Amino acid sequence: MENKNIFNKIIGFIIIILLCAFLGLLSYFQNKPLIDINENILRVYYFDVGQADCTLVVNNGQTMLIDGGNEADSSLIIKYLQKLGISKLDYVVATHPDTDHIAGLDKVILAFDIGCIYMPITTKTNKEMNELYNAIEDKIVINPTELDYFYLGNSKCTILNSGDTSKVSDNNSSIVIQLDYGETSCLFMGDAEKEVEEKVTWNDIDVLKVSHHGSSDATSQAFLEAVKPEHSIISVGRNNNHNHPSNETLNNLNVINSTIYRTDEDGTIILVSNGSTYYFDFDKTSLDGNR
Repeated sequence: MENKNIFNKIIGFIIIILLCAFLGLLSYFQNKPLIDINENILRVYYFDVGQADCTLVVNNGQTMLIDGGNEADSSLIIKYLQKLGISKLDYVVATHPDTDHIAGLDKVILAFDIGCIYMPITTKTNKEMNELYNAIEDKIVINPTELDYFYLGNSKCTILNSGDTSKVSDNNSSIVIQLDYGETSCLFMGDAEKEVEEKVTWNDIDVLKVSHHGSSDATSQAFLEAVKPEHSIISVGRNNNHNHPSNETLNNLNVINSTIYRTDEDGTIILVSNGSTYYFDFDKTSLDGNR
């Protein structure tokens, strides 16, 4: 009887150890980051935030968030970034003061360690901008000028446009960034319109983040013939009231045989590049807080 009790205790002890090991492994895999942000790989997440804009760029241990969607998107953006294993945003870019680009940024900024913030010159005041001003009051804020540049990991980011909202429209104050990583080049247009397209000297690029949700006020044929994107990404809401993207923009992209991806159809679009070749992946997880 005594031997049987000892045996039962040993079995019970082994079961407890195995259960603890199982729970530990389960916790590890549940909390394991979706990516290794330290990889020398370029990843660009064109988030599905509905009729808004939010893009994450990750390369070689550094991160950049371009815009922050609508206010209702912020909690979903924060959770997604945390699932990726991100605790610091080295660069935050508020391309221009439109609500669908900056309304969610204040909460995102407060949730992460922040390196520096790029914004165009503006004194705009409304609820969303005041919340953003409060969130960045103790941060490093840079108002870039054309041809300024910085490095995100092993990627070079060059400013091609940045305006002053007292002198140009909000859209045309947009910070426009060309990112180059090895042989892969991406262009992020904000909401810049044809006026900007006509004044900037453009380079051939691989992937275009189409301006202003595909509105007809941008993405002219002349501009597309200058940048020649193989792929074009449109951030746009399902059944939106603005008829975005416009037929004119879609036709212009089709004329140059640029492959079009849309967040309303494809969800979050993920560009992955090793510097020589690139491909796209897709995630149907919606970060649209208004859906």
